[in-house]
Amino acid sequence: MSPVLFDRPLWSRWLPQTFAARVFLVFALTTFSGTVVGLVLLNYQQYSRHVQETRASIEKLAEVSLQPITDSAVVSDYDAIARLLRRIVPGSPLEEAVFTDAAGGTIRASNDTASDAPAWLSRLVARSVPDLQHSIMIGGRSYGELVLRYNPALVAGDLWALLLKTIGLATVGLALSLVVMRYAMRRWLRTLDGLHAVEAEVMAGTLNAQVTLL
Repeated sequence: MSPVLFDRPLWSRWLPQTFAARVFLVFALTTFSGTVVGLVLLNYQQYSRHVQETRASIEKLAEVSLQPITDSAVVSDYDAIARLLRRIVPGSPLEEAVFTDAAGGTIRASNDTASDAPAWLSRLVARSVPDLQHSIMIGGRSYGELVLRYNPALVAGDLWALLLKTIGLATVGLALSLVVMRYAMRRWLRTLDGLHAVEAEVMAGTLNAQVTLL
């Protein structure tokens, strides 16, 4: 066994030995890194967009419902408030809408939505969109408070589904590009690998370079 083998670092023995394999390794690492960075940027952009749309949707619901709730609170028509809350919560990004009158009584409408998103993503979304609170006041007199709590699981579920889709598409695209590039490099650099093998034999003294060139 050649003593040169023992002088090489241990990690270098695991590296590709041919030039084509080394070029492919660099290409694979670069492509993988670019894919990961692209996925992170894309999903962060989608996350920001979903959060902004959710905030805008909740603010719109508050604008639409605040005036009729105020009118009903002034005349103590709490049945009308309850009907309105039950209409705006289903099909919206809200988890719960709560009206608390001046005496402390509460009227609430909730919307339980299951989600396959992991808990960490729901917690992340929950920190991004706080509850929306509006005081019901007319002429300096308080008639209660309206609280709109959005559903983080609903937003997290949409983001999780999008994340899985983008990861799946990126994985398929990355695998196809690596397969095609591997095949192309083996064809393009096969002759160069042969020259490297000849050079190694010449440097080891097992092949006469002058005879080979002739």
